[in-house]
Amino acid sequence: MVKPLLSAFSLIIGLTGCNTLSPSKQAQVDTMNICQKVEALINSAPSGFEPLKGAKVSTPFLTSWQAKAHLVGEQCQISNYSTGSTGYHCEQNFSSDNTASQVFDTSKRLIESCLSTEWKAVQKKNTLQFSKAAQSPTLSLSKHETFDKKQPWQIKLEISQ
Repeated sequence: MVKPLLSAFSLIIGLTGCNTLSPSKQAQVDTMNICQKVEALINSAPSGFEPLKGAKVSTPFLTSWQAKAHLVGEQCQISNYSTGSTGYHCEQNFSSDNTASQVFDTSKRLIESCLSTEWKAVQKKNTLQFSKAAQSPTLSLSKHETFDKKQPWQIKLEISQ
């Protein structure tokens, strides 16, 4: 029981310092609480998450950046999609459905505690989508099974404009 809770808290939030953060910005990030970090992600969505972009990772099919903010797992990215929109996404895999469910539930409670009452949540099966208004970003938290044989359960968080 302790391990899933520790996993949940360790993977929920953590702004990491890419080598592009100045010492003063890093100090500011280090003092932010969980809700301030969620708010920073939501507020940076209209600018394509520009202040949270780290090192650029380009492929022939997609341009992405390592994200400075990690809400789930340690390998979050900001990607430019073919539609012209930019999204923030994080994933973390787990070996058991039970652990993934506990992390999903803990993540859900933490996100809900950070959002104002203007935000509405709609849950369909194992996906929870938060939205506020037509023009504001949406936040989606999901749990699903993958083809990974060792860690087939995945928690995914996406924020898009």
